[in-house]
Amino acid sequence: MTFNKNKFAILSLVLLLGIGFNFKTINYQYKRLVHSYNLKNSPVKSTYNLTKSERRDIGLPPNKYQEKIWELSMNPMTGKTEIDKLFKLQNELRESRMSKIKKFLVPGESEEMKWISRGPYNIGGRTKGLMFDPNDENDETVFSGGVSGGLFKNTNISNPDSEWEHITYGIPENIPVSSIVYDPNDLNTFYVGTGESYTGAEALGNGLWKSTDAGQTWNNVFGGKTDAVYRSGSSSMEVTNLDLGPYNFIVSSFSPEIDNTSIVGDIILANDENDEGVTGDTDWGGTDSIEGSIYDACSDLQNSSDINGKIAVIERGDCTFVEKVRRAQQAGAIAVIVVNRDDGSKEDWDQAPYAMGGSNFDDITIQSVMISTDDGNALKNELLDGNNVNVKLRIINSTAPTGATVSPGIFYVNDVVVRNNGGVSEVVIAAGTSIHRDDNNHIFGADDYGIWKSTDAGSSWDKV
Repeated sequence: MTFNKNKFAILSLVLLLGIGFNFKTINYQYKRLVHSYNLKNSPVKSTYNLTKSERRDIGLPPNKYQEKIWELSMNPMTGKTEIDKLFKLQNELRESRMSKIKKFLVPGESEEMKWISRGPYNIGGRTKGLMFDPNDENDETVFSGGVSGGLFKNTNISNPDSEWEHITYGIPENIPVSSIVYDPNDLNTFYVGTGESYTGAEALGNGLWKSTDAGQTWNNVFGGKTDAVYRSGSSSMEVTNLDLGPYNFIVSSFSPEIDNTSIVGDIILANDENDEGVTGDTDWGGTDSIEGSIYDACSDLQNSSDINGKIAVIERGDCTFVEKVRRAQQAGAIAVIVVNRDDGSKEDWDQAPYAMGGSNFDDITIQSVMISTDDGNALKNELLDGNNVNVKLRIINSTAPTGATVSPGIFYVNDVVVRNNGGVSEVVIAAGTSIHRDDNNHIFGADDYGIWKSTDAGSSWDKV
């Protein structure tokens, strides 16, 4: 009996190991297929093999190296470089540095373990920002900033052996400093411009910083990342509370304009009362036609009270788009997202979104857009799993080339000037724009560069 028990245990173990090995093999092969598909459909494929003259004619730089780097840098499973995660990482690093508890210290992270310079002493590095403290009558206190990162202070500049203090009170330790100025009407107010747009985004800044206590503490008063990363020349839907998207959409021909404005709200599936042909749980991972969908809003909605004040998600179905939007509007929806779906009418059906049309829509007052089948399935699966999904819909008329990835905001303050205009301090900055050094298709600050001015100490800004 003992022998049989041992034999059964051994056979069970072998079976489990075999199943686990087979699952890992299948999972590995699946990831390889997804990566291969994303490489095949890379957005740079259409331009990679162009000649230099062909690239010049359409306004592309001659160097194909950056496009290859884009493919090597993308997430194999999403097909994107996910540059927008850089800002999340920056915030995490900043928060960790501000923490009072440091469990693991390395040289340079504390006063007890700080680095000591041993030379050479004749190299000062590339320093663009320099300012003598106007509050020091002896002109011994100097603030300096390097584009490689960091703001520093020296209180005994005439002494060649004096040390520089690294300023970290509220300002990132490694932020690239391009200019430093003070307010002539308030000598305790300093401004620091960050970033340098002339070096291909190598020194990515974070806007304008201000100190009201002569450089002891600092706050960001203008610029930095102002909104979600988007694709220029196309509509963008950002999921604000989950790691999804962004998604592109196309606005219907009968929809009021969404021009440089945003619609933000929770989304909800519009559930009509016609559930014939649908039983049990539904897997929304496929693209096949589904007869009798309960989410096409082709009959009266049974969850109207839940839709009120939210963005309704509706499937493409047998009724007109105007009917769908009208039912959602009557239920109190603030906008409608229509998910493209195969209606069985075409052999060469394409899941991509398109501009919805219609007639007799004079009573329609809310916006309606269409997204692709895959993007819609991702949203619907989250909703069917009981998760709350909040989105932002917008269209942006960008100055960037169509199809470029744009990080909106003021990242490069190349110069700062504060002048006394009859007792009023006018702060003027020159904001630049630049492409990402490893991705020519990613542009920082494409719609925000130029001359900006503030007359209320940085509280509000106007583009000159």
